[in-house]
Amino acid sequence: MLFRSRAMGKSASIFSCSPNPLLTALRFSLLMFLLFLNTPCHTQSVESKNISVFLEGGGPAYLGSINLEYSLKYPFSINPVFRAGLCTYPLKDFTNTWNPNFVIPLLFGCHSGSIHRIILEFGAVYSSYVVSETGGPVRKSLFSISLPIAYRYCPQKLRLWFQLEYAPLFNSYRFQKHWGGIALGYRFR
Repeated sequence: MLFRSRAMGKSASIFSCSPNPLLTALRFSLLMFLLFLNTPCHTQSVESKNISVFLEGGGPAYLGSINLEYSLKYPFSINPVFRAGLCTYPLKDFTNTWNPNFVIPLLFGCHSGSIHRIILEFGAVYSSYVVSETGGPVRKSLFSISLPIAYRYCPQKLRLWFQLEYAPLFNSYRFQKHWGGIALGYRFR
């Protein structure tokens, strides 16, 4: 059976409802992204679409990441944004062999403004990292929740933009760390 409870001696399926807020955040982020791409207003009243690539130091991916961001500009002042990133630092583990850590932030949010923007986001951060145990290197995984708040300066004549960010991280039902970030990005549209 797929939906046996833990009381019956079997663990619950991935498809069953889980009280884990980190998995809920990941499911929510993916659901919001799918809804974001399939809304009727997405095709009818969008003034412009922006795709950006940016390098971020700090932020939800801890040490830094390269990110891809997709945002829409509607006629009203609050507009949706989705971003995904990747960090693979360090590339070698403690035995000096190729074994990179992976940090993947998936964030959904909104922004307001054109030249001076305020950005509020919510999402999940997946981390896969290597630790030392008695048998040698062991890979572990962790889901965290991030709630970034950012200020972005976007000059109209240039496609480059600059961002300062505060990104608190939550792990296992509790606050984990205050984290800041700085980013430099390029708009394609």
